Parts: sequence; C-alpha cells; structure tokens
Amino acid sequence: MTTRPARIRSIVALSVLAIVGAAVHASAQTDLQAQVTPVLEPLVEDLAVEVAADGVVTLGGSVPSVWAKDRAIRRAIDVDGVDSIVSELTIMRAESDAALADAVADRIRGYVHYSIFDNVDVHVKDGFVTLVGHVREGVGQRDLTETVAQVHGTQGVADRIEALPAGDDRVRARIARLIYRHPQFQKYLFRRHPPIRIIVHQADVTLVGEVGSKLEKVLASHLALGAFGVLNVRNQLRIETASGD
Repeated sequence: MTTRPARIRSIVALSVLAIVGAAVHASAQTDLQAQVTPVLEPLVEDLAVEVAADGVVTLGGSVPSVWAKDRAIRRAIDVDGVDSIVSELTIMRAESDAALADAVADRIRGYVHYSIFDNVDVHVKDGFVTLVGHVREGVGQRDLTETVAQVHGTQGVADRIEALPAGDDRVRARIARLIYRHPQFQKYLFRRHPPIRIIVHQADVTLVGEVGSKLEKVLASHLALGAFGVLNVRNQLRIETASGD
C-alpha cells in the first residue's frame, strides 16, 4: 500500500516534469521564432511571428505584393522545425487600379525579352491583375508573370497569355523591316518602345499599338500584307492623341 508521503513525492515529481516539459517547449518555440524572424524581416513590415508547440507558425504583417507574400511563406516553411504556416499577411494596396495597371504595363515593357513581336494587355480589378495577349515561344512567360507579381500593390495575377509559334520568326522579321525601314515610320525607331507591335500566327498578322495618322495606319497594313508568307492582316492600330516616349 502506497503511503501518503510517497503519493506526495510522486505528485511533486510529476509536477516538476510537467514544468520542465513546458519550459523545454517554450524554449523551443522561442528558438524557432528567433530563426524565422530574421529570415522574413527583409520582406515583411510590422512582422509578427507566433509559434505553437506543434511547430505551426503564424505570420502577421504587411508585404508589398503577392510575390513577396509567397516568398515569405516559402522562406518560413524552409526553416528547420517549422511544420506548417498560417498566413495572416496582408498585401499593401496600390493607389488605384489605374495606377497599378500603368505600373504593370511599364514593368512588362521593360521585361528583357519583351519586343515588338509580343503584345500583352493589362486588366486590373481590386488589385488583381489579368494578363491577356500573345508572346513568342521562348519569351519566358512564367518569368514575365512572376515579374508582374512583384509590382507593388499586386494582389494576384491571372495569366491568360497565349504562346506564339517560333516558326514564324522569319515572317516577323520581314514585316518589321518593311514597316520600320519605310521613311514614314523611321521616326519611331528612335523611341524607347517602338509603337507598332507585330503579332504573327502562321500566315495571319495583327498590328497593335499606335500611329500618328490614318495614313500611317493604312500604310502599315499595306506594308505588312506585302511581306512574303502573309495572307491576312488585322489592323488594330489606334491613332495616338499625344506623342509617345
């Protein structure tokens, strides 16, 4: 039969073990928090990191874009000891959808592989960006989408871009030479972003962008249709109302 003093000693021992166990868990949580925090501080403003005993980490704070949010979550989950992530991160908002659309369009035009043979339209609603258009194979469509996701205020990106076959490169080059070497269009070669975009899919050509007059719009179609290998030209050129850059 267990005596009363023995039972008391057992209870005390169990209590000590519980306290020690809790202290160990608390120490492990503190250590994990200390590992996660410096990894995320460059990406997250007002960072808050909470660690549960089971290795579940809750992240709070603000990030500039959906790309930064995804990157922060990936960095946190890669830390040893982190079992899963609960994200309470918020993405900062752009000044307006129009301002975000302009910023995204600038980023696309500046993308290293984007040329006069590609065309991507930008649609923005409540900070969510939809990309619609055509790019050549090999442009790096995934990289382009990721570049857009990094723009400040982007809440999400939907990729509706279609890839154009690489076999049409010779036709593209012929049309570009005919248009941009013509005296009427040589002035556009000095622009940082030449305004006439030439989208080729097999024998079908679409001209997109802006020109200075109705005469230039008609002339561009005429020149494109004269290129060997072209059967049809869709002219979607607009008449610009102000000088381009």
